[in-house]
Amino acid sequence: MADEALAVLRSATSINLVMTDVRMPGSMDGLGLAEAVRSNWPGLKIIVASGHLPVWPVRSIIDAFFGKPYDPARVVKRVEELLADSEK
Repeated sequence: MADEALAVLRSATSINLVMTDVRMPGSMDGLGLAEAVRSNWPGLKIIVASGHLPVWPVRSIIDAFFGKPYDPARVVKRVEELLADSEK
């Protein structure tokens, strides 16, 4: 899954935000994906979700964290804020 996300990012020109879950199959988990995104596309906004991980370990590489279960309206609001902030 993370490898597919990285392939999409490499070929895309208009992605502004990535949202990932911490747990996913593949060569890396969501935190590994977040680290790869931050180092290769530093301007992209990153949201991480998890039902198992507290906020504190990932604050330095992500823009938002949502514990599961999360309120979709809160996620949408945060996405809108992050995208508006990136337009400045």
